[in-house]
Parts: sequence; C-alpha cells; structure tokens
Amino acid sequence: GSSFLGGAAAQVAEDVKVTYIATAGNFGWRGDGYSHSIVVDTTLTDKLNYVLQSDVVRADVFDTVGVNNYLFYTINDQLKAGTRAEWWKADGASFYAVTYGVNITPMENVVVRPEVRHDWSPGNATDSDTFGIDAIFSF
Repeated sequence: GSSFLGGAAAQVAEDVKVTYIATAGNFGWRGDGYSHSIVVDTTLTDKLNYVLQSDVVRADVFDTVGVNNYLFYTINDQLKAGTRAEWWKADGASFYAVTYGVNITPMENVVVRPEVRHDWSPGNATDSDTFGIDAIFSF
C-alpha cells in the first residue's frame, strides 16, 4: 500500500533538539492508520547525552504506544557506552526492556554494537535475556 512519511526537526535550545516524524496510510497487514514519533535529544555534558522518544501507532488491527529512554556516555572517540529503558503497550499488554551496550567505532565508517537486553511482560509471563551484536557500515 501507499503511505505518507514526513517530519521536521528543530533546535529548541543550544543543547536540545526535537524531532517529529509522522506516517499515515496503508500499513500492510495492520490495515490503514497513522503513527508518529517525538524525539528529544539533549546534550547534558561533553560526555553525557540523553534521548527521550515517544511513539504512537494506531491502525485497524494494531494500536500501540511506547516510551524509550537512552543515556549515552562517550568514553573516547572510538568507544561510547549506552543504556536504554523501554516501555511498550500493545493492545492492552505492557512490555518492558532494558538494554546495555557499547558503540565501538574502529574507523570512521564502521560502528560495532554489542548489547545485552532484558525483556519482561508481567501480564504475559515473558522474562528473557538476549545478547546481540550488529555492525553499521556507512558510505
């Protein structure tokens, strides 16, 4: 199906940037709907960065809302430590996750990201731990 995707970003203070992204239209198996994300990116210190993200998805088959919190600490130019705490509610059930990881930048266009993640959902008897790693190559 077809859909709209658009957004805007604004530097609202020297160390605070706000981004808004929206989609509307056909979401495939989810049906017709809309979604939006609001991201507030704040530089707290030279080495500490905090990001707050809120997402809403409304569709014929699937309604969700979520909040993510990210905290990054820059150790040096090649190494950044981070954590994410997430709450996601899908059709009445709440899901939680906490992730700890590092971003390793061995060269300018490569980022390697190992992480440990803990997911749980009290109403769904979900409780699991996952180790993951990915790499991003930009060009």
